This record gives sequence, C-alpha cells and structure tokens, in this order.
Amino acid sequence: MSAGILELDKGMVIGSTWHNLPQYICVDRPITLQEAMDIMDYPLEKQQLFRWRTGAVSEAPKPEKIQAWCIVRTDHNTVLVPHVGNRFDVINNKALLNRVDAGLLQVYPELQIESVGTLWNGATAFINIKLDEFQIKGDKSPTVSRLMYYNPLGAGAYKACAHDVRIVCNNTLKMAEVEGLANKTLKKIRHTATAADKIKEHLVDLAEVQMHLKKHIEELTYLTLLPVTEQEIKIYLDQIIPIPTHKSHDPSVADRARTIAINKRELIRANMENEAYLEGDITRSRYALLQATTQWLDHNVIKGGDKGALAWDSLVGARSNLKATAFNTLLKM
Repeated sequence: MSAGILELDKGMVIGSTWHNLPQYICVDRPITLQEAMDIMDYPLEKQQLFRWRTGAVSEAPKPEKIQAWCIVRTDHNTVLVPHVGNRFDVINNKALLNRVDAGLLQVYPELQIESVGTLWNGATAFINIKLDEFQIKGDKSPTVSRLMYYNPLGAGAYKACAHDVRIVCNNTLKMAEVEGLANKTLKKIRHTATAADKIKEHLVDLAEVQMHLKKHIEELTYLTLLPVTEQEIKIYLDQIIPIPTHKSHDPSVADRARTIAINKRELIRANMENEAYLEGDITRSRYALLQATTQWLDHNVIKGGDKGALAWDSLVGARSNLKATAFNTLLKM
C-alpha cells in the first residue's frame, strides 16, 4: 500500500494518522527515547549472494570472489534488500539513534521526538524531531519546524533534512524529503562506517536553522504591520496571476484563459475575507494577502483531488515556486 506500512512494521506518532493502521500507535505526548529505541531495534545483516554454476564442482566460492550481497532482517529471515554493493555497510538503526541522541537530543533537550517508525517491513526506518513552533500574532494556525533522518537501506543513501511536514507514513516521509531538497537542507549520506557521525553532525548543523527561522519569523511579523490597499492588491495580483492580454486565433480560448485568471484572483480575494484563519488588524495586511495566496494554492487549486497528491504538489514545482514568489513580492513591494 502507498503508506508503506506492512505487517512487520512498527511506529509511534504524536496525534492521529490518516491510515489508522494498528502497527502505528498514536499518543498525545512526546515519544521517549526508549520507545524510539524499541521501534528501531531489529537485527540487520549483510549476507553474501552466490549461485551454483551449472557443471561446476560442488564447493562454495571463496568470500573474496563474491561481489554481491543482500540485506536480511534476521529476526524474521526476510530479505529486505535483494542486492547491495561490496562497500555497503549496515548500521543497526538503534546504534544510529544512539549517536543522534548523544550528539543532538541531549545537547538540545527542548527537542521532541514527534514520530518514529519503520516502513516496508523494516527496509526503511525514520525519525522526525520537532524543532520549534511559532505563531504569528493574529494567525490562528501555528507553524512547526522539524528535523528528520531516515534510512532507506538499499533504496538509496541515508537522508537528513529540515522541513515542516508531520511524518506518519511513506507518503509524508517523501513530502518531507522533497521539502528538504527545495529548502536546500537535504543531505545524502552513503552507507559507510562513518555514516552515523555524518548524520549526527548534519542534524546538529540543522538545529542551528533556528537562527534562520527566527529571521523568517521577523519577516513574517513585518508583513503583518504593513496595511495593504486595493491598489497594492491589484499590483500584487498582476505580478502573481496576470490576466492574459495576448490574442488567439480561437477567441474562446483567449476568453477561457482570462476567465481562469480572474477566478484565481477572486479566490485569493475571498480568502482574505475569511476570518477562519486570521483575526484582528492583520486581516488587511500584506501577511493576510500572503496567507490568502497560500490557502488558494494548498486548497483551491485542485477540486476534488487526492489530498495527499495536493499536499505533495504544493511542496514542489509551480506551486512551491509561486509561494516563494508571493513572499518575496510582498516583502519588497
């Protein structure tokens, strides 16, 4: 299934999950290190691969001649990865978490483990750490920043990044990875003996993202202090969603393009009037216009579509780029 949670998997999440699978336990408190260890602690072993060649003598090949291995979960005698190279080094996920605990969680005790789990019967293991939470005055929804790392075994390198996705399954894990790629914090680390230290060092570096986050909060707060006029809204919309003026051989095509653009602009205007998200003086600020645009991109663009696909689409490609353009436009306008 797309969630990636199979019969041998285990996990724990603060809050609820969309998939409601019993393998993942939902709690209303931070996850303890011991609970995370219990989930991460399962035996992995790199075992040599070979086959008998037709007509060959009945003896096993010498180890130095073998160039292929598989990764086995030995507690269930299950092959998790059918083939890895000779330089691939298996590190138990518990040992990896121990290194991250010593270098990160103990150094920053305010950090919380928000979710931890395995996917694909243990072929992937992840941990999501709640880094910081902030709320702009007048905005009814808080924003949470997070750090994560995951081990996809033979499906690729270890990956670690900063992001703001609540990870509860394979879909949301991939969303977090894409956001880390977009915000340039994603780091890929090869499965070598030094991988655990490199992951820990990168996560420690990312913990310092808080300094950049504070700057971003200051910029968002600055936008709440700037009232926006009707003329400024028009200038902004002309840059973000311009109304097409080019002519077409088919007048109906040109009319449809103009209608689509006008409807998009009206949706953003309508979002500004929606008191469900903002309150007080900031409802007519540049910040309100930014949130109205984000709300349109995240919820109004695809009608009746899959929510997971919509969330993914909002993190990459045109929608992600448009969010950045909207923010920079309002900041410099």
